[in-house]
Amino acid sequence: MSKRKDIKVIGLEVFLRPNTSIPIVEYSGGSFPFADGVYSTVLIADTLHHIKTKERVLEECLRVSKGSVIVKDHFYRNFWEHVLLRGLDVGGNAAHGVPSVFNYFTRESWQRTLIRLKAEETYRLEEVPGQYPMPFQWLFGRKIQFIAKIERVGSE
Repeated sequence: MSKRKDIKVIGLEVFLRPNTSIPIVEYSGGSFPFADGVYSTVLIADTLHHIKTKERVLEECLRVSKGSVIVKDHFYRNFWEHVLLRGLDVGGNAAHGVPSVFNYFTRESWQRTLIRLKAEETYRLEEVPGQYPMPFQWLFGRKIQFIAKIERVGSE
């Protein structure tokens, strides 16, 4: 933000933390406290799997964006990947008091969600580079992480 004065970044958080690099608005559920289409892009990272109503939150992301929503979250394909994600989730979040509800997407449930929300995926990356140090990147960084760019169907 210090290099691009034309860009405004605002965070929306359930768990407020002191000394953040960006301004934060507290969120307690329901509708986001922003008008329709007020942001050019919305980024939601490693959040949806912590929410029981992840489809509703994703719908709100689409509502407040006049362009794209960038999603970074997790996929699983089988029981063992689900167990792995649960372990990573608890290991990475318990110390910060962040609850884990283990509400991960399968690729099929992600596609069904997009259809219900009348959204389309315009980009997806399924291996997030540099997510973990080697050899953990090879073990954990492949096929359980994704970054997707989505937009409302027909928006451009």
